[in-house]
Amino acid sequence: MSKGAKYILIAFIAFAVISYFYTVFTGNYNGDHLGKSTTLNQWELFVNLLYNILPYIVLFGLYKFSKRTKSEYKISVPIKLLGQFIFLIAIFQITVTALFGVGRMGHAIYVAPAFFKPFIQISNRIDLIFGLFVYGLFVDTKNKTQFILWGLILVLAIFKNSLGVFMFFAFYLVLKYHDYVFSFIKKRWLLTIFFLLLSPIIISILYEIRTNLRNEGNLTIDFRKMQVDSFSEVIFGKFIARLSSFSNSAFIIEKGKKIEQLARGNFTTFQYTKEALIPLYGKIIDSKITYSSIQNIAAGGSKYTSLMNGTYGSLLIGSYVSRIVFFVNLFTLLLLIIFTFFLSNFIRHDKIKEILFFFFCFNVLGGVSAHFFTTLFSTVLYMFLFLIFNSFKNLLNNR
Repeated sequence: MSKGAKYILIAFIAFAVISYFYTVFTGNYNGDHLGKSTTLNQWELFVNLLYNILPYIVLFGLYKFSKRTKSEYKISVPIKLLGQFIFLIAIFQITVTALFGVGRMGHAIYVAPAFFKPFIQISNRIDLIFGLFVYGLFVDTKNKTQFILWGLILVLAIFKNSLGVFMFFAFYLVLKYHDYVFSFIKKRWLLTIFFLLLSPIIISILYEIRTNLRNEGNLTIDFRKMQVDSFSEVIFGKFIARLSSFSNSAFIIEKGKKIEQLARGNFTTFQYTKEALIPLYGKIIDSKITYSSIQNIAAGGSKYTSLMNGTYGSLLIGSYVSRIVFFVNLFTLLLLIIFTFFLSNFIRHDKIKEILFFFFCFNVLGGVSAHFFTTLFSTVLYMFLFLIFNSFKNLLNNR
């Protein structure tokens, strides 16, 4: 069992615990509901914490079980061709984003020439970060190509006005270089403390960059106008909150009656299951609201704005509709996770289970069924690509 997977599990549990203590000591939520006072009592907050942690424990149990399953038939990972493929797709996505604004957050829907649209639609279905994890956790620790590819992904993220990829890169370093990371912290603990003290400024700068990219389309920062909040608010109120859904599920409990009314009036039995298929077919849902938007509506916001519910929050919303819906939603998630782990048995990659565990941790964090399906879809897609790449290699070798 990988140490990296254990560290990832501990990290996500820690994020939930920190969010819990932030709410207990300040009386306010963090994250999407930053500054809003909680009306839940101490016991309700503690139970909410336990239910936030439980999905990660269950996921870790499924991961451990999948590590014991074997398959004689394995698809080899053509690592060199995979690296070249990620490089080409990243260059293409950077180009169409720069030229036509494809996937640029905070901007209008892109307009591109008809010739490019099929290729854009196909490339948008490819999760480059997933592929890069597969590539990076396969190659040697001294491999330089992995960092070139990460550099391209970071450039793409800036063009798309999204800086969340920095968190993925940090977790990547933990999974691949956890021994080096912890050794560095032990040997250079004074430097670590220094960077920790600087973290509110660094994170505030990143938030300012993201805001400027989305609102003004540039990287210009006016440091005279930039506001740096307290260490507590930046780290615990904002940053940690992006990695915990504790406050979101607590808010769902708090607004339970209103959310129950909205859910019963809009959600069918298989709403959550149908939403899982959005990555394939787009928005095929007839309902005016979705599981992702219902929380914001209950808060008095727009139905076009999505907030993460967390897996517990999403299951809780389903339970507001009926017990049957709760179990349908639970079965949907378990089926997606178990089937994905099962398929991974056919990939010849020592770290594929750890990669899936990590991505499913982020899926658990958000609680969006479409994200769980995306992890399954990415697994199937890359298996298909590996088969094509291997066939191409064999064809060339037999000439």
